[in-house]
Amino acid sequence: MLSVLTWALLSVNPFRAVRTTPLHIVRTLNDFVVHLTAYAAVTIVWGSLPDRTNDSVRRRLTGLLAVHAVTTELLQAFIPRRHCDPTDLTANLLGIVLGLCIVNAWPRVDVVKSR
Repeated sequence: MLSVLTWALLSVNPFRAVRTTPLHIVRTLNDFVVHLTAYAAVTIVWGSLPDRTNDSVRRRLTGLLAVHAVTTELLQAFIPRRHCDPTDLTANLLGIVLGLCIVNAWPRVDVVKSR
């Protein structure tokens, strides 16, 4: 999931590959919403992993995801027909926060192995 997100953020024309597929609807969505949703989704996925209760792991993954959000946005300044947009960066980081809020609000189920 993170690989697809990275490709979409760093590709010269990410919509060319999906132009003839049902995913072309993504192009019509507000760019802010796309960035926010993408990072929220990635955060929810890793936040749903079994080790999500480990605060150290959560902090590291959140930090790495934030670094990814900043780095990919800055790298867009060097890609033809792309630009570094502070609004997109804000959406990326807000998506991470939204994903964390959803993960923290989701009821946790402890799975106990029976012998």
